[in-house]
Amino acid sequence: EVDKMKASIIISTNSNRMLFENFLISLSEYPTIGDYEIIEINDGGEYSISDEQYKQYGLNNVTKIYSDKKLGYGAANNLASEKAKCENLIFMNDDIVLKPDCLEKILDVLGKNAIAAVQPKLIYPQNNLVQSTGHVFTKFTNAHALENSHSDSEIVNLSCQRQALTTALCATAKKDFIDAGKFSTEYYNAWEGMEYTLKLTAKGKKCWYESKAEAYHIRGGARNQYSLNEEAQSALFWAKWSNKINQDLYEIISKLLTNTSSGEYLLLNFSKLPDPMPILKQCDLSVLATVSYTYISGSKSLDFFRCLPNSFCRSNNNIIYFANNYTQVKNNCLWFEFRNNNDDLIIDLSGNVVHTNSLIKG
Repeated sequence: EVDKMKASIIISTNSNRMLFENFLISLSEYPTIGDYEIIEINDGGEYSISDEQYKQYGLNNVTKIYSDKKLGYGAANNLASEKAKCENLIFMNDDIVLKPDCLEKILDVLGKNAIAAVQPKLIYPQNNLVQSTGHVFTKFTNAHALENSHSDSEIVNLSCQRQALTTALCATAKKDFIDAGKFSTEYYNAWEGMEYTLKLTAKGKKCWYESKAEAYHIRGGARNQYSLNEEAQSALFWAKWSNKINQDLYEIISKLLTNTSSGEYLLLNFSKLPDPMPILKQCDLSVLATVSYTYISGSKSLDFFRCLPNSFCRSNNNIIYFANNYTQVKNNCLWFEFRNNNDDLIIDLSGNVVHTNSLIKG
């Protein structure tokens, strides 16, 4: 039986019952789910799904593990991986909804050309925008590459190598997983998957974003049912990795900087990055002056009429609005309309480049 299985799907769950039951129903409707072994580890959740319920959903190849005490993402998945009978593992959060052929498409490329881990295009079900195409880095920040881009845009549909992936949905060989020491248990529900895939990259193996494979990721559904302080984990991660990571944000931005002005820009920095100048230099953008608004970088949505002087609105200089994500600053249609400048850009830590005139409601 096991020889015929395509891979072992590992699902660590501790989220609410409704989310998990909806997830199982959607998983049971995946046409080839019978070709996969399913290992569910209930990580201290307050409910469990009976064997009978699994059978009702038509899910038959299921191994259940229950942990009374909460282990955390890394330890729970490590434990489940020990039970896996297949050569390939697929880590899957319980807030994932698969699109047709998604699993087959990620498994197709796994193992070819030194590819040791593969993730699909993850899409927000709320708005059909991109949730993740892998990770992108600066010296001390990481972000989901192209987050909130249109899921059918040209760059999003370009499969490519990434330094690190998200394990919300990710395929990897069991042997590679064991050789890399599995997930680190120093973290607790953040960073583990990114660090595992970075380890693969550090060993000269490839992590791959496969754009033809697609799934929805509700995000936050699976792990953020309770609040966790990630500051300590963040400090630990950067202390270990900041000197080993290749700062690759500029590579994505450069690919998107077609038909931009060769003139000088005024840089307005709304991001958590103290100084985006080195990145913009690598992209061959010349900056005349920088004004920093990092003190409001935590805002989800910024209103320029409340936080910028009118002189900027009337300025003849081209402006770059640099943000954590372009969604922070995009809701300023009237401001962009007043400026009416074809060369004004929003650039963000996910690598998005947006011409502000494209945001003016026509």
